[in-house]
Amino acid sequence: MKSKLLRLNLQDFGHGLLMAVGVVFIAPLLPILQTGAFPDTATIKSALAAGLAAGLVYLGKNLLTNSQGEIGKPEAGSTNKIEG
Repeated sequence: MKSKLLRLNLQDFGHGLLMAVGVVFIAPLLPILQTGAFPDTATIKSALAAGLAAGLVYLGKNLLTNSQGEIGKPEAGSTNKIEG
C-alpha cells in the first residue's frame, strides 16, 4: 500500500535507501569509464554526498505525495479540510 500524504512507511525508507546506495555505487563509475583510473577519495566523498541527497529527495517526494501519486493533493474522499 502506498503511504498517504505527509506520511512515510517502511517501504518508502527501503526505496530511499536503495536510491542512495545505487547512486553511491554508480556515481564513481563515470570517472573510471572516462579516465580508466580508480576514483580518489574526493570522488568517493562526492558520490556519498550525492547518494545521501538522492535518498533525501526521494523521501521528500514520497512525503509530499498521496497514495494516488498526486503531489500535494489530499487523499481522495478525505473530509479533512483547512478552513480559513
